Amino acid sequence: MCRRWWPYWQERGLSIGTIKNRMAAIRWWAGKVNRQSAVARTNDFYGIGRRQLVGTESKAKDVPDEQLSRITDPFVRLSLELQRAFGLRREEAIKFRPSYGDHGDQLQLKASWTTGERNGACRSETRSSGKSWIAFGSWQGRTR
Repeated sequence: MCRRWWPYWQERGLSIGTIKNRMAAIRWWAGKVNRQSAVARTNDFYGIGRRQLVGTESKAKDVPDEQLSRITDPFVRLSLELQRAFGLRREEAIKFRPSYGDHGDQLQLKASWTTGERNGACRSETRSSGKSWIAFGSWQGRTR
């Protein structure tokens, strides 16, 4: 029964996770109608692979310099520069305070700013990080 569905779902481009969820629903149904033998107990029997729980591609969006220069709010602009230069998440960049986090060549992040509430430090490996520090120099110590 499922030998027909697996190629059909594969042709339609469904993700591995979706296919596994559908197989679980079919197994549940088979159990309710007392036909467990109609469906194999494991997905390996059908050749269904493993889920990818960690993304393989970056979701980052880069703001070109011309668009960045049109942003009038200095706090929003600096937040976007931090995201670009140091790879911070949006929330981390918004909550960042230079008076606490500026340690020269690295940023120190408070646990309350980060996902998972983990303290941490990050360094930039791009040349654009210097530009962000020049911009932050004039805002040192100010908070919103």
